[in-house]
Amino acid sequence: MLRLGVGTVILVAGWAKAQVAHGSFAASVASFGLLPPRISSLVARLLPAIEVAVGVALVLGVATPLALSAAFALLAIFTLALCAALIQGRDARCGCFGSRDQLRPVQIRLVVRNAVLLAAVACALAVGRVGFALDALGSGRYALEVTAAFMAVSLAEAGVVIAMRRAQHAEGLRAT
Repeated sequence: MLRLGVGTVILVAGWAKAQVAHGSFAASVASFGLLPPRISSLVARLLPAIEVAVGVALVLGVATPLALSAAFALLAIFTLALCAALIQGRDARCGCFGSRDQLRPVQIRLVVRNAVLLAAVACALAVGRVGFALDALGSGRYALEVTAAFMAVSLAEAGVVIAMRRAQHAEGLRAT
């Protein structure tokens, strides 16, 4: 249940970020002041696809230990960035769930939310597989290869969807 809950949150966050114009989300990443502009732009391009892939893997139970570890790493990095912005008094803007959060300033409640999600991931890692997971179906010789192929296809699909959405958004801006 924890795996499904955290997976859903990460999947929705990644999907929401993919719906936002790249420049807007890149500005949100840059507002934390932790990365050079080019790296902020790169992170803004890659992060939605990574979150979608990790979220899908968690929801389906594919490469569960790897997906949980990736979720923990993402959440830890996000939490540290939030804490740094709060400590430094930066006017950082949360881009956690796409355009809905673009104007929301970083607040302590976001750190608390992330701490709860981190605790959920830690518990899921400690408990191991619970409930339905595709991992349980592929415990044979080729389980690692099948899991890696699934993750690669999921990441590629997420990238294609994100690129198509951004192209549609750019076309809409040119038309106006």
